[in-house]
Amino acid sequence: MRRALLWTASATAFKTQRTPPMQTRTLRQATTIAGETAAVEYEVKKSRFVARAAPATTFEEAEAFIGRHADDKARHNCWAWFGATSARQSDDGEPTGTAAQPIRAAIEGADFVDCAVLVTRYKASTAPKLGAGGLIRAYGQAARDCLKTA
Repeated sequence: MRRALLWTASATAFKTQRTPPMQTRTLRQATTIAGETAAVEYEVKKSRFVARAAPATTFEEAEAFIGRHADDKARHNCWAWFGATSARQSDDGEPTGTAAQPIRAAIEGADFVDCAVLVTRYKASTAPKLGAGGLIRAYGQAARDCLKTA
């Protein structure tokens, strides 16, 4: 069955159009995290993912947070910032859509706004490749685990 999303005049609800009938689902109220979280680690196939989150109402605040916690010795420092009116993200050398998209999806899934999440990947030289699906699951899980502590 084919579905299409339609935005209503209200910014708090959208309708999912089916052929027929039509259903309505409302979005939950977005909140912001109280303060910076401690580092949360997630390991898969000899790759270690360390996630941190912080409140950031502007992109400049998010950049400052990322600059403080990004590790130059790490293989990748991937991040996403989700603000009230805009969002930005970076895969930092990972294949497109395998790091920042899952991080941003974790922020949106937890209903946070004005929030920056940084996931740093440390990879041993002998570690096997995770593949695109493995990267998506690993970055997403690290971000979700971090946001649960917020």
